[in-house]
Order: sequence, then structure tokens, then C-alpha cells
Amino acid sequence: METDDRSRQYELAILMTNEGGEVEIDSLLAEFGKSHTLTVDSKDPAKLISLSYPINKHRSAILLVYRFTTETSVIALISQALRHREGVLRNLIITPPVFNQPVPVKRGTQEEGNRESELSAEKENSAEKASKEAVTNEDLAAVLQELSQ
Repeated sequence: METDDRSRQYELAILMTNEGGEVEIDSLLAEFGKSHTLTVDSKDPAKLISLSYPINKHRSAILLVYRFTTETSVIALISQALRHREGVLRNLIITPPVFNQPVPVKRGTQEEGNRESELSAEKENSAEKASKEAVTNEDLAAVLQELSQ
């Protein structure tokens, strides 16, 4: 999805105490969509998870994940609205990471030849290390005695 200069993509993760809170969050984001430029791109299904440590004496929570596009100024408003919402244990809003796609190397190019020679050199070095004899305790003791003198 293309965005203009003021809008960015965000991910919102929420830990809630009850499943009914999902409807509240949906309506909250819909309200922000009406009053501000916010569009929900996707929403993961709610999952019941067990927590590694208790949060406000709760050992399990409902995990909600939303992906949306909005202006940066709206993020503070959403965060404030969630902070005061009953049933919200924790919330986190992040910008998703941008993954760079690797550039494919064409067959028969100089880059491919260089990479193949690097790989063969690494294989030879590892083979040389493996082919050396194992050092015995007696050999190590002799070297230590030489060093101590």
C-alpha cells in the first residue's frame, strides 16, 4: 500500500483480559478512522496466550494484532486512549521493519565467480584444520613445561 509523506504503516499489539475487549478496540480504531486518517490494513485473529509472568495478577491474556496506516500524530492519541481502557494489560505500537530484497546474481558473471572461489577457499581451510592431528595431554604438558622455564 502506498502512503503519502505524512502517513506510515504501524503494528499494534494488545494484551487484553477478556475477549469482549476485541469489539471495543475495533470500535476505537473505527472512531479514529472517522475523525483522522486511519485505515486498518489487516487484523490477526485473537489468540489466548499464557504469560511468562503475571501481569496485574493475570496469567493468561488475549493477544490482538492490528496493522494499520495513519499519520504520526495519531499514534499518541491511540496510545493514550488504550492506556485508560479497562481490560488492556499492555499495548505496543511499532513501525514494521522494512526488508530489503537480495539482488539476484546472474549466472556467469564476475560476482558469481568471486563468490564461488571464496566458498572453495573456505572449504579448503576447514579441511586443513580437520586434517591436523589431535593434540594429546602429554604434548600439552610438554609445551606448558617449556613455557614455564
